[in-house]
Amino acid sequence: MMYPLPNIITKKILNYLVNFNRWDGIDSFLQKFTLICKEWNKIIASLEIYNNLYFDYEYLDVLNLLNRYNIKCSLLTHSDPTLIGDKEKYVSIRVTKETYVSDGNKLNEFVKEFVNLKDLYMYCKFLSTTPPIPDESSYLMSIDFESWYKNRNISISVTFDIRSGSLTIPTNEFVHLNKYWSKLNIIHGTFSIDMVSNTLSQPTPLRALVLTNVEISLKSMIFLLQNSPQLAIIKFQNINAKSNDSFHNDILNYLVDTDLPSLVSLSIKSWQREVDFQNMVNFYNRTKIRILNIQFKSFFLKDGLNQNIGEYEISNPHIQSNYFEAIIVTSKGKNQPFNFLSIWKDKSNLKVITVDNIYGKVDDIKSFTNLSKLTYSSDYHDFLEEILGLSLPKFRNLNIENTHYPNLTLNLIEPIHNNKILTTLNVMDISQNDLEKLLAFSKSLVEISVNTVHLNSDSSITLLIQHIKDNRILQKLFIKHSYPISIDNILHYVDIYRNGHQITHLTLPESPSHCSLEELENMITKNPNIFYLGTENKQIQKLLKKYFIQWE
Repeated sequence: MMYPLPNIITKKILNYLVNFNRWDGIDSFLQKFTLICKEWNKIIASLEIYNNLYFDYEYLDVLNLLNRYNIKCSLLTHSDPTLIGDKEKYVSIRVTKETYVSDGNKLNEFVKEFVNLKDLYMYCKFLSTTPPIPDESSYLMSIDFESWYKNRNISISVTFDIRSGSLTIPTNEFVHLNKYWSKLNIIHGTFSIDMVSNTLSQPTPLRALVLTNVEISLKSMIFLLQNSPQLAIIKFQNINAKSNDSFHNDILNYLVDTDLPSLVSLSIKSWQREVDFQNMVNFYNRTKIRILNIQFKSFFLKDGLNQNIGEYEISNPHIQSNYFEAIIVTSKGKNQPFNFLSIWKDKSNLKVITVDNIYGKVDDIKSFTNLSKLTYSSDYHDFLEEILGLSLPKFRNLNIENTHYPNLTLNLIEPIHNNKILTTLNVMDISQNDLEKLLAFSKSLVEISVNTVHLNSDSSITLLIQHIKDNRILQKLFIKHSYPISIDNILHYVDIYRNGHQITHLTLPESPSHCSLEELENMITKNPNIFYLGTENKQIQKLLKKYFIQWE
């Protein structure tokens, strides 16, 4: 008899393969799946694993398994690539410079064998000191990026890990190399482009530029940006931390004055740098970038300008996501606490925001008509209470990062109860009493994530579990830690699901369990709706794997 394969099962299969990302999990799945129905085996050839799978080449039985089932997957190469089985099965590979020493031709031959390759990630670690080891760029020039990109349409991502050294690439060589890369990631050390040649710049397909802990000149940076009109993502973190110059002010001005039509997301985090306040206001008013996360140590206001920072205004119809941090503005030797949200006029385009401390009242708060997600990390709850009280039509996701427990949540339980739109709540710390109130009275929350719940006593745990059992709306509950009392998570999993429950994803704090595997398995067989149970216990993970339940 032939059984049709419902779409929902197909979806579960794909989710399993992608989310588990473990050799043993995939092995177990395939062995069981092939026994269900021989006709279903035909679907295996169409499955693809896009996440990178890490393994040592000594485990050839794993490779043979994947090759036998004809699964396309990703591969990390860090040993002898000649041991790989059927290379036609791989759509994504990650290679390291150490794998091929300095022989680019060897890499070219290796990549040529992967006929279905779509994504290639290349990691180059340069451990040299100044000056760089000779022939670093010649190694890159020997790699056949051109045919990979032009003839095979492979997406190429390159990482330069310079560490404590420096890497300088001549302009003509960099122009040649960069015109085939989709992502460039530079971490550590000093990076520069030798500008001595008169090579004409050429547009590149570069879509993402990421620099972390890197020293780079403004000239090299502008050259990078000028040659990358298709940039969609820029991430700078802690760049030029050692140099005290106007780099960040100049970059903000450059990004405003330069047309990068594809740029969607910009993140600049530099906690050592002080930036011109008026430059920042000008950037916010003029930029067309939709997603922003800009964090600096502080801001200064030049003499001769309006010193009343509250009289400045920001109005931008393009910005949809922003990080509003608590900042310090230095004016005439005085430090003023400030938040740009307080001078942000039309808020109707803001969809996703993070808000640090608010100083003063935020005007026209009702104009947050499109707000869908808010991350809030202030101990002053007036602004958040007001937002919750509005029941904004699209506001469904709230993340409360209250580091000074329990100052924030005490006054927010009732506003959360009264809000009928909110569906997802993440909170750092919460008391047992407050969590029980959320479970008992909220009519809209379908997902709650808690980093730490502060329990009242050993005997009170039973009451918390009962509130979980009584809730008939929640779909996902994640509680990572408990203090000062531990919870037998496995025992309580069995208790919660004893008579069935609608929760599909559940995590309780990990501790040694007195529950038997037989009890747990009996509960699992009666609750086929369970997708996820959090645990670090290897024996229990093995049992969950048997029923295709995720645990991390």
